[in-house]
Amino acid sequence: MRALFAGVQSLIFIVLWFSAQSAIAQQSGMYDTVVAASSAQIEVAKEEITSLEEQIVQLQNNIKHITEALNNPASSNAIIKQGDLNQARIELEQEQLRQDNQKNRLITLDKTIEDTKATTQQINTQLQKLANPLATNDNEQNIDQETLQNRLERNERYHSLLQEKRKRLNHIIELDRQYVALLSTRYQRYNERYLENDDARRNSSEAPSDLESQSQQLIKERDRLNMVLRDSSLNSEQRLHHNILIAILNKQIMFNAIGEEVSQIEQRMQELQFVDFSSVSLERIRREQSELEAFRSRLNDANIRLDNNFTTIKDQYELFSNQKNGIPELIAQQYADMQRTHQDIGSALDNNLFSVALLKEKIDGEFTTVSKNYLKRQFRFGGSIMALPQIAQNITTAFGTFAGQYLVSAKTLLDALKNMPLMRWVMLTVAVVAIILVTISVTIWNNRLSKRYRKHIRMGFAPRFLLFIFGMLKHNFPYIGFLLLSLTLVHVAQLSAPSYGLLLLPAILMLMIAIPYFAMRILIDTQLLETTDNYRVVRIVGILSAIGSILFALVMMAEQILNDQTTIDTFRWIYGVYIALVTLPMWHAINRAVSFLNGYYSEFYTYRILRVVVYIIPIGFTLFTISSLLGYLNFAWLSAQYLLYLLLVALIWIGFLALCKDASLWAKRYALLNTNNGVFWAQDVIGPLHTILRYGSLLLLAWLLLRIYGWNSHTPVLSDFLTLLKKPLFSSSTDSQFTLMNILLMALLIYIVFRIGSWLKSFSYRWIYSKVVDLGIRNSLAVFSQYAAVTFGFLLALRIIGLDLTTFTVLAGAIGVGIGFGMQTIANNFISGILLLIERPLRSGDIISVGGYDGTVERIGMRSLTMTTFDNESVILPNSDFVTSAFKNWSHTDQLKRMVLYFDISYRHDPAEVEGVLMNELQEMLALGELSDQEPYMKNRAFAFGCSERGITYRVQYYWHLLDHDFATTRHKLITRIWQACKRNGFEIAYLKHDIYFPEHQDQDAHKVLPLPFAPPHNHKNGE
Repeated sequence: MRALFAGVQSLIFIVLWFSAQSAIAQQSGMYDTVVAASSAQIEVAKEEITSLEEQIVQLQNNIKHITEALNNPASSNAIIKQGDLNQARIELEQEQLRQDNQKNRLITLDKTIEDTKATTQQINTQLQKLANPLATNDNEQNIDQETLQNRLERNERYHSLLQEKRKRLNHIIELDRQYVALLSTRYQRYNERYLENDDARRNSSEAPSDLESQSQQLIKERDRLNMVLRDSSLNSEQRLHHNILIAILNKQIMFNAIGEEVSQIEQRMQELQFVDFSSVSLERIRREQSELEAFRSRLNDANIRLDNNFTTIKDQYELFSNQKNGIPELIAQQYADMQRTHQDIGSALDNNLFSVALLKEKIDGEFTTVSKNYLKRQFRFGGSIMALPQIAQNITTAFGTFAGQYLVSAKTLLDALKNMPLMRWVMLTVAVVAIILVTISVTIWNNRLSKRYRKHIRMGFAPRFLLFIFGMLKHNFPYIGFLLLSLTLVHVAQLSAPSYGLLLLPAILMLMIAIPYFAMRILIDTQLLETTDNYRVVRIVGILSAIGSILFALVMMAEQILNDQTTIDTFRWIYGVYIALVTLPMWHAINRAVSFLNGYYSEFYTYRILRVVVYIIPIGFTLFTISSLLGYLNFAWLSAQYLLYLLLVALIWIGFLALCKDASLWAKRYALLNTNNGVFWAQDVIGPLHTILRYGSLLLLAWLLLRIYGWNSHTPVLSDFLTLLKKPLFSSSTDSQFTLMNILLMALLIYIVFRIGSWLKSFSYRWIYSKVVDLGIRNSLAVFSQYAAVTFGFLLALRIIGLDLTTFTVLAGAIGVGIGFGMQTIANNFISGILLLIERPLRSGDIISVGGYDGTVERIGMRSLTMTTFDNESVILPNSDFVTSAFKNWSHTDQLKRMVLYFDISYRHDPAEVEGVLMNELQEMLALGELSDQEPYMKNRAFAFGCSERGITYRVQYYWHLLDHDFATTRHKLITRIWQACKRNGFEIAYLKHDIYFPEHQDQDAHKVLPLPFAPPHNHKNGE
């Protein structure tokens, strides 16, 4: 393994060395005259540096002033007006936009510095060749060495000015960050005080708006009318007039409040219309999208409140006008003013809703464009191969920068801890003790659970997977506790970036190394994985995870500390090369592991889900490798982040499924052993609850992933997908409801409805109708409950997806025609099934004979009936056969059935004696419970029934119960007893006899034929 790592490291350095040599060779082969910086560019750079220095001084003054204002106790008691709040918000947003623009300027400046440096190197190359006395290149003979030297000096001067400009610009970006943080703090404080001091704002010197002034006048008028109403001298008519006038004033005051809210939203949208969203970050665009969604929700709510209140006052006014012949002019005028206010605010609401829609469409388009540009940005090693030496130098310098930044972060933490007040020390101590106690408790709890599951000799996949999860928590929770301690420390110390992230990075690095290492160990310990050399595999995984974690930590440090995007992308590209080296061995290892597990756990659904999830790892590595090597680093890292979230959430979900399965089996076993209705609880309660938890957790998983990803309807991928689903399948406007989304949603709802209907049938049969003694009635009621639930659910599903049932009239007619022709057999069987359930000529459990089949009815379905024959064969018969044809139902009315047995006894026996013996046998069988009877008519009898050529025919009729006796067994016992009784009493069972005569010749008379044939005389002659 050490040799492999050394070889990979040597390969990387060889590639970088050859790239640097290629860049030098390419530079030395360029003979064209280059264009150096001009004097005008140098002067412009000096002016820009002076301007940047002025901006630095201005920002420092602004930071000083706002810090003093925030720390001034007197400012905390000042009354914040609406204009102050708006001004603070505008300043904050403008400074945020300015900060984004400065970062873009820095990126452009870095590109210019790289180009200037490359130009300087080219000029140096030409000067060195001119100094060579043996050079004979005709292209360089006309070049003045002094001119080139001047160009070199100007270019070096310009390059140094650009470096100074870059330092100033970095300083401005840092000051901008501090200034934005202070402005954000000020805006938050202003917002809090603005909400708390509503009354103070009304009495301030701020000039109120027209609506606010009008509302104040209306409030005064309303208060005056309320005072007048207290006068007891007013008659009923005057009181009625005052009450309707007060109601109108209240509604108009409410309308004015809605108008003020609409006016504020309109002002904010006017500000957003002039923002250039193409130059801001994706996070900023997401914030504005969320703000627009909130505006639309507020406007829709205001529109509903406006219409509801206007409808209420309109009804009151109409009732008042119907009671009075003439309406007072004051009331009519006030009502007219309220109507105009309602119309004006309604128009403003409609206009603002339209403006929100337009602005939202604009921002969504900008978000899509910025997102696609971000994902399509390609890393090209600084633009050319000549930049590789500079990139290698930047990487070498970056390690020193990392070490220095860690020293600064440690010093910052120590200073923060020294200056931390006593209360924060107490909070930190309590948090540290709590984390340590929780870590120890969770570790002990995991040990107990692991011992509990290890007691099982035979474990399925779910217990083994739970054992794996418990083992992972046991071994990794100390590292998680260390991460929580680090997080608590930097949070209580109130550290800012990059110190915040750098101090958390060691704990994250340790956790990244521990997770793969212990995962491999526990997989082998729990027999979920088997290899020929377990310890060697664990050691290799630990080394690879350590290397990958260190490279990942370098990428994180580069993103937090460095400002050169090219150097940051280089670290990310190197990490992609490392992932490319480990992808193929990972595919091989996962294939071997899955092949091993398939032989043991392929029948467990939790394993089948885990098998799909496990393949996400090599697929993600392959996608990350291809994207990184092609230079699409943003796409590679974003896709890796999404796949990592998917993997973590999916593993948690599979663990939850394993817990649910284990709990479900335990609950079913407990219900069957300790409850009276164990089958009901196991099949109709615990089973459906388990299914609901499985599918519900899947929906929760999808929702959680969308929340983690930050995806919504504005995300380009989801937006395009939803647009495709909502597109009408037909071009006609009347078919606009037939979209792919509606069809998929209807299919899902119908599936859910049928599952609920099937469960309701079983649930109602075992629980709701359990007191119904007749099993047939109980089954019919359960089936009707299922039909009702399915029908109601189907209609409800159509309404949920927005389909108008009136539009199905033509479809219903077509279905009727189809039933009349092609579907008449299906309709016949369906209606026959309903008739069988209503009339109940047969029920589930009945013993029937139909069409040559004898058996028990198992189920009466919507189209067919299922019966099980006595040969244990399932026979499916159409329902219409039982309506149009005859069949025999043995258990329709009574379970007691009669069977008849006939046999003959010789004439020489006394019939009375024979009857007595037979009756005695029947009584003995009845006493033993082998036969049944029922007084007074259903009694076992034996009597002489007729005469035949064999003897007297006796009829034995006996009764047997369908539930207590078996037909074949009872008949066998009866025949056996009769034969034994006849033998015991000397009764000869008569059977048909024939006498055979052999005539001597053909014409001999029958009466002369001897009864027995004569045997021919035996001739002993000649030994015969």
